[in-house]
Amino acid sequence: MTRTPGRARKLFLLATTALVGVAGPAAAATFNVATEAELVAAINAANANGDASNTINVTANIALTGFLPTLGLTGGTKTLTINGGGFTIDGQGATRIFFVNSGTANISNVRLDRGAAIGGAGGDSLGGGGGGGGGL
Repeated sequence: MTRTPGRARKLFLLATTALVGVAGPAAAATFNVATEAELVAAINAANANGDASNTINVTANIALTGFLPTLGLTGGTKTLTINGGGFTIDGQGATRIFFVNSGTANISNVRLDRGAAIGGAGGDSLGGGGGGGGGL
């Protein structure tokens, strides 16, 4: 069987395309946040994307007006790193700050101020899932 230059080129392109299609996992996502809305969007994106790890960099003090999304990191197989940059996330005494449902959360260099101890709906519902506001 004789090979023509055109056929060899097609085989090379086919093999190259196949290798590109088998590339490794996507790079980890990084989010920079300076507001509550940006923090909410970053947590939602980290929960939903296919990346094994995500990083959120806090770039300003953030005062919360409501609950942040639960850190539900895909059945415990994902990692979320929150770099606080020395800033404060303030629950203003009315809302919990972070609630980790699954996965690994690494939270550092951030002041978590005036967060309310509000748990999830777990166990037999006594004490609100363990965050009974110190009333357990």
